[in-house]
Amino acid sequence: MSDDLVTAQVCDLARSLLMSSGAGCGKTYRMVERYRHLVSQGILVTDIVAVTFTEKAAAELKDRVRQDCREQAALGGDDAPMWQQAARQLELAPIGTIHSFCARLLRENALAARIDPRFGQLDEREQSTLLRETVRTTLLGAGESPEYH
Repeated sequence: MSDDLVTAQVCDLARSLLMSSGAGCGKTYRMVERYRHLVSQGILVTDIVAVTFTEKAAAELKDRVRQDCREQAALGGDDAPMWQQAARQLELAPIGTIHSFCARLLRENALAARIDPRFGQLDEREQSTLLRETVRTTLLGAGESPEYH
């Protein structure tokens, strides 16, 4: 795919964008380019969602977008305050893994979802323990069911 075609797709505001490729193929570069274009159109960074595979990738994307916003602000001009604001707002921007994105949605809609907004995510050890306990309880309970007698 030509560079011009990729740039046109990255800057197309009429649709969402999904990028999937191996390491070192330029996904972060293109995402920064997309952020630059969206912010230049007046869209707040807090209104742009980016889902990454790892927390490390999310942190790198935030850092690069922040740096790009600062570089745009340093150019001066009438839009410098907009770029400065975008750089400051990045800490609030929804950039993260699918897990953090879903957790954020659930916390923002905890009442409708009927869950405690202070819930936490299980780490791998906690997941394994909960799975073992659930299987054990289920199997022990199945032995007490009349259909198994």
